Amino acid sequence: MDAASTDRIEYSLRRGVGALRHLQRSDGSWCGMIEGDSTLESEYLLMKFILHQESASMVDGRGRDTLDRIAAGLRSLQRTDGAWGACPGSGPDLSATVKGYLALKLMGDDPESPHMRAARKSVLANGGAECSDDATRIYLACLGQLSWNAVASIPPEIILLPDWFVVRALHAGAWTPSMLQILSVVTTRRPTRRLPSECGIKELYVDRSKRNRRPDPVGTSGARERLRRGIDRGLKLLDAFGGTPLRGIALRRAVDWMLRSASTGGFGGHFASAASLQIALHAMGRNRSDPAFRRVERELDELLVEVSNDHGEPIIRMQPGRSPAWDTGNALDSLRACGLDEHDPSVRAAADWLQGRRDSAEEQARVRRGVIPMLQSQNDDGGWSGFDRTTGRWMPECVPLADRHAVRHRSCPDVTGLMLERLARHGCTVQHPDVGRAVSYLRRKQTRDGAWTGGWGVNYIHGTWRAVVGSIRSGVEPSEQWLQRAGLWLRSVQKTNGAFGESPDSLQDSSVKGQGPASASQTAWGAMAMQAIYGHGDEGVRRAIDWLAATQLADGEASDSTINPDGDPAGSWSEPWWTGVDLPRGLHLRFHMHRLCYPVLAIACWLEAERGCPAIEPMVRMEPKLITP
Repeated sequence: MDAASTDRIEYSLRRGVGALRHLQRSDGSWCGMIEGDSTLESEYLLMKFILHQESASMVDGRGRDTLDRIAAGLRSLQRTDGAWGACPGSGPDLSATVKGYLALKLMGDDPESPHMRAARKSVLANGGAECSDDATRIYLACLGQLSWNAVASIPPEIILLPDWFVVRALHAGAWTPSMLQILSVVTTRRPTRRLPSECGIKELYVDRSKRNRRPDPVGTSGARERLRRGIDRGLKLLDAFGGTPLRGIALRRAVDWMLRSASTGGFGGHFASAASLQIALHAMGRNRSDPAFRRVERELDELLVEVSNDHGEPIIRMQPGRSPAWDTGNALDSLRACGLDEHDPSVRAAADWLQGRRDSAEEQARVRRGVIPMLQSQNDDGGWSGFDRTTGRWMPECVPLADRHAVRHRSCPDVTGLMLERLARHGCTVQHPDVGRAVSYLRRKQTRDGAWTGGWGVNYIHGTWRAVVGSIRSGVEPSEQWLQRAGLWLRSVQKTNGAFGESPDSLQDSSVKGQGPASASQTAWGAMAMQAIYGHGDEGVRRAIDWLAATQLADGEASDSTINPDGDPAGSWSEPWWTGVDLPRGLHLRFHMHRLCYPVLAIACWLEAERGCPAIEPMVRMEPKLITP
């Protein structure tokens, strides 16, 4: 590439770094919005009705109009065919549509209005409300819309089991034991609010007799499923007799655990656990007068974000969580890739913020040990999962838990690749036996055409980027045949303009892997993977970097809401597509920081390789523009 083109790429990088500095908060962190599907809004509204809070003020003093704007946000996500889906462009989601319909009906929407008739038609066409997933059935049972016999039973006695037992924490994801315990209280205490018949959803059932039993699972069979359903029948029989003699002790210990966790802010950053916890505490007779209850409520409400719909009208969206540590870590990696170090004010502020989160001697010691905790969290198959160590035992998957969520979080190629990158920073290469096991895991999981699936990004492009870069950083030669196959697959899906793009549809349909509208984050992933395999001089890598520079938001574009509806600063990228996923929890996500952090990282890596020196070292004295959280 000629000097003029390289200078243009450097100018693009400087503008990207400027956008990152613009978004840095006054405490040194970054925290971008996370968008999820419509179930966040519908479940929040249903939760308020379960708690009898639909007419009460919010915990921060806001009035009923807040719920009205959340309902408006829910309406804005409805598809033209009346259904709600997992993400824009996806197919209809039966359970999301059932919850959306009930939430809006409770909020006063006329069931004969066009959008409600369309939603009702979609539900009936897809099997009726009786075919809803287990997570939805809990909300329906809490509002008297189906029998608790139609909800999976989870015994609270699990809190009394030793850690080595197959359904305890060591054999499930870190998030799963918490949800298991919370939902065990809900399904045992069975809090039920009886709605007036005109407020119910009897019109959504194809066969109302099925409101009294769980539906037969679609597409599942075999001994494992028979065991799962047999366990559920046994637990329901046990419930009929009041549970085991230890049930009272188990419930008291569960409440103590929930209050202790709530008091320390253990759930406020995650919608599903915080919403379910409020319902569980309500089931145990707790209410807003309890300080722990109010803390969880306040932290959950902090996930509400005021935005505008397509018509410029104010609405409120609910985030599935907040990710300041993740966003700050990604932004910090991007700035360091540019050659900026602790002398830079943005880098120093971010590092201080991250260090401040390690507020215990134990945590700081764990971080200093570095490699040890990473290796200890490695799964039996050699990979890593997103939450915690998972053994190879299959028994936890027979637990009758909400079918939308994974009880056992399996290893993911993209998480495994990321962990290999981190271990490489500590000098661990393929000569280390555990790193070798991880590389072997990746080789086993590679698809026939050379790609890998993603558990935390969409989808094959993300999985392939992480797997390729992690393996090469660990010392695997890029010339190895299996990595060359990955490179050929990337070439085959790169667009003629140099970009990459993949739709979330590939999560369900592998025939569309690597296909979708071009996006900045996915182009950055593809560019970094190809550079790791072929080097920075490769034509495909250069075309991807060129595309990123050419599509960066100019000053005039940043101020144009039709081009930049999210209001990103100049130097960022406009990306309306959903490129994130939380596969273990079944969530499609849109991380607003991804479209800035990853392109900056990709361009910085390319420039450093092109020039043989840090990309923008002269910027070290530039003062950041910090914003207030």
